[in-house]
Amino acid sequence: MQRRRWLVNTLLALAALGIGLALWLTRQSPAPPPVATPVIATPASELRRIVVRHASTQITLEREHAGQPWQMVAPRKARPDPVHIASLLQLASATAQHRYALGSIPDATTGLGQSALVLGVNHQAPVRLGGAGPTAGSRYVATPHAVLLVDLPELGHLDGDWTDWVDPRLVAPGAQLTRLVLPDFTLTLDNNQQWQASPVGQRSRDAAQTTVATWQRAKALAVVPANHKRERIARITLGFVDAPTRHLDVIERQPNLILRDPQLDVDYHLAGNRVAPLLDLEHPGIATP
Repeated sequence: MQRRRWLVNTLLALAALGIGLALWLTRQSPAPPPVATPVIATPASELRRIVVRHASTQITLEREHAGQPWQMVAPRKARPDPVHIASLLQLASATAQHRYALGSIPDATTGLGQSALVLGVNHQAPVRLGGAGPTAGSRYVATPHAVLLVDLPELGHLDGDWTDWVDPRLVAPGAQLTRLVLPDFTLTLDNNQQWQASPVGQRSRDAAQTTVATWQRAKALAVVPANHKRERIARITLGFVDAPTRHLDVIERQPNLILRDPQLDVDYHLAGNRVAPLLDLEHPGIATP
């Protein structure tokens, strides 16, 4: 009888010890971190087609493979703005630490109602981009299965008109100019691959070279739908090594410089101080002959 009592007490002591050890381990072990939920299941490197829809505006972007640049294919065929592309790829690479059931938060709070921006990739079910979240830099994003709270502090404005998606640079990066016909001057490469301006003697070789470099990095302040109430006052022709010839129309010289791409049907708005270096071959520090 005494031996049986001793055995029972021993078992109870071992059980208590096991419970105590389990509680201690539970208190000492950190809670498992929340599982990061990707906003888009497809890795950004595998994206080949992106459709962005906001209100009546829909932009379609495509590329053949990860090494190729993105191209806007609708509503126009155009080179897209790299800032907008970077924002899209940032969203595609984002993960969320907070996940909520669909409908658990009112649309008035999340901004995921009719005004939300809709994003579809590779013909998959779209996601909806809502408004700002409760913490700085966070936004609400709705997938087909959940509402996510995602940190996107650098996300650009993706809900503008389609013209906001057009690259504001006048010359594509890496494109090599071979000829530049301006309203009053024509710039061509000589046999030594040096730029010359004609009429000869009115502008120096340095002025011609600097003008071409200025065109290579020129960027519009805004790209807007063409205003057909205003007609062109001159035409510019840009010839390239491995790209089609491009034409731009001068619509205004002052107070701002407005150039129109008749093929895209858009107007590029530049500051008025861009007239002299882009059109007149006048640059600070370079004297006029």
